[in-house]
Amino acid sequence: MRTGLVVLILALIALAFFNPSMDDFRLFARQQSEQLIRSQAGDGVLGEAIGTIGGRLAGDNIDRITERRSFVIFSTYTIDFDGPDRTENEWRFIGIAGMFFETHRPEMIR
Repeated sequence: MRTGLVVLILALIALAFFNPSMDDFRLFARQQSEQLIRSQAGDGVLGEAIGTIGGRLAGDNIDRITERRSFVIFSTYTIDFDGPDRTENEWRFIGIAGMFFETHRPEMIR
């Protein structure tokens, strides 16, 4: 019983320690944006350049339209493309243990 409790407490401490920050999400958004742009622009030299520039711009400015809510052991990230009054164009992620998982993708990005 005690061993299980100790393991649970250590796991919670580890999750809290590795809870991704907004800087982590900014880097993740940059990488995801580069991949998305390259998939649309093609794999050639031009697609590579556009993907790199677009990814950098997206990553550097993502915090302007992203809300982060920290729950100590994980965080949620909501990218709101159409303002706070509408929810149709929100892209949502969960960040836990240093990784990000998409939970909702808006129609405009599919």
